Amino acid sequence: MSVTFSGLASGVDTASILDFIMEIECTPITSMENKQEYLESKKVA
Repeated sequence: MSVTFSGLASGVDTASILDFIMEIECTPITSMENKQEYLESKKVA
């Protein structure tokens, strides 16, 4: 168990910033996975 004080000294919510950056970085992968699922469903039909 860890204790974190995100942005305690600076007032900046660094945890939210990092979550947002990770979401942006994963967007192309998620898009490609969705396209792959769509194409596979078309192939089966």
